Amino acid sequence: MSTFVPFKKPVKPRTSLPVSDLLDRSDALGRLRVGVQQATALAQDLARLLPDYLVPNVDTGGIQDGTLTLLTGHGALAARLRHLEPGLVNELQQRGWPVKKLKIRISPQPMPPAAAAPKAQMSPTALASLSALCGALEASPLQESLQRLIAHHTAGAKKPR
Repeated sequence: MSTFVPFKKPVKPRTSLPVSDLLDRSDALGRLRVGVQQATALAQDLARLLPDYLVPNVDTGGIQDGTLTLLTGHGALAARLRHLEPGLVNELQQRGWPVKKLKIRISPQPMPPAAAAPKAQMSPTALASLSALCGALEASPLQESLQRLIAHHTAGAKKPR
């Protein structure tokens, strides 16, 4: 029988690094960091220049060949941005952004799901009247329909608490 016990290296505890340090470790990630900082600064400058009601409804795209792309949810906001374009371009240029014109695009937001339609409820008085009518009728398709209607509303009626 062997009494050999394998040697285990002690495990060093892992230390966490700030994301900023990780981004600076490679050129590609460093460029990504700079790009994100520039995009954030542009969005902040634009937010200061836009009217308050437009800020949450406008997203910035990139600047390409002197054209800044702005995305908005619908045509009315796009029209308003087109009216503001000369002043926005001028203000952005004064803040050091290489913007010559704006490209305004509509990026429709998905519609929220429709709320379920409330279920129709019949009052106890109406149910009593329909029951009386149903009892007064001879056997017929109308009487059968009324019975189904009464049964449906009786089964689905809210019970008092």
